[in-house]
Amino acid sequence: MSQPTIMIMSLCSALALSSASLVAKPWQGDVAASPSSVGVETTPVSSTSNIKDLNFGDAKVKHGTPVDLTQLLATPERFSSGTITVQGTIAAVCAKRGCWMRLQVGDGQTLQVKVRDGDMEFPVSAKGKTALATGQLNISEIDIESQREQLAEDAAAQGKAFDPASVTAVKKVLQFVPTAVTIAARAS
Repeated sequence: MSQPTIMIMSLCSALALSSASLVAKPWQGDVAASPSSVGVETTPVSSTSNIKDLNFGDAKVKHGTPVDLTQLLATPERFSSGTITVQGTIAAVCAKRGCWMRLQVGDGQTLQVKVRDGDMEFPVSAKGKTALATGQLNISEIDIESQREQLAEDAAAQGKAFDPASVTAVKKVLQFVPTAVTIAARAS
């Protein structure tokens, strides 16, 4: 099987060609019409490319051994007092600013990885790839009244009914704030 080639033409070579020779015709292999006969250099390209992982944040940060996300979600307080590394498949990415992504946990839950707008911008194309993130886990709570207000606003905006009595407990919110993130070049 022949290697694909990239044709590189200098500006001078391009100007030397007559306009008639610029008509797109497939090269049929005869020497008279070969790329080298019109001053074009060809360079073979290997069939495997050097696609690199994407790195965001502080380049000095070295990722540690990832904690188990199932354990992290089950007992978040154990992991909230220092720097940790998490790893998972990216389930979703913010389409507006790339300021957050969600890592899939085996049981269908996700962990939100969130940065301040502009600190890091995760590409939407990262969905399905593996991310390794090092930073801190923040735990916050949303009281019952605040939840009811937010859910009532959301329901009204969608033209749906909302029963405030359906909210009966304080909601715990986990958010991972990274200082460094690596997204694997290939999908998981």
